Amino acid sequence: MKNLTLDPERIDVAVERAVRTLRDGGVVLFPAERLYGLAADAQNPEAVKKVLRLKGRDPGRPLPVIVGDAGVASEWVLIPPRMANLIRRFWPGPLTLVLPLRRRLAAEVTAGDELGIRAPGNALALELARAFGSPLTATSANESGEASGRTVAEALAGLSGEVDLTIDAGELEGPPGSTVARVRDGKVEILRPGIVPLEALQRCLKPIK
Repeated sequence: MKNLTLDPERIDVAVERAVRTLRDGGVVLFPAERLYGLAADAQNPEAVKKVLRLKGRDPGRPLPVIVGDAGVASEWVLIPPRMANLIRRFWPGPLTLVLPLRRRLAAEVTAGDELGIRAPGNALALELARAFGSPLTATSANESGEASGRTVAEALAGLSGEVDLTIDAGELEGPPGSTVARVRDGKVEILRPGIVPLEALQRCLKPIK
């Protein structure tokens, strides 16, 4: 396992090293909005399976992904107009939207024909997603069902095995994580509560009079 302390003035150094690790099929522990996450190439089944093993997670449960922007997201998922309103308002940021798939990823990532996707608000995570150019897993770095780590040490202690690279940004704020939501029949459905409240999503979807 390789360790890298993040220099906020040289994010590019951490991004370059992380991208190399990810393209080699590795798993990277990285700072997301308030918690550490596990990044792997979402198109690489073996890399995704390693993430599942590290978390002790049921392969039947989907993993969320991050991308650099809505343009990249639209290559992988269908974005209805009303969901585009949410993206314009809350991306980059802690809002994961569950959307219909346009292209296939590793089967372990998706929930049937849907995908949970977001552009992250953390500067390092966003630049990493942009540099990689295609979806990365962004699940929290913890054993499935257990508390998430706010520090690299806490995150590593909760995993079943070693990651290939850690990017240490110090202690993060901690829970909650991103809000996970979908829109059906014009109504917002919260699948997992998080930083963005339901009321904010509902206000954004109100028709303009």
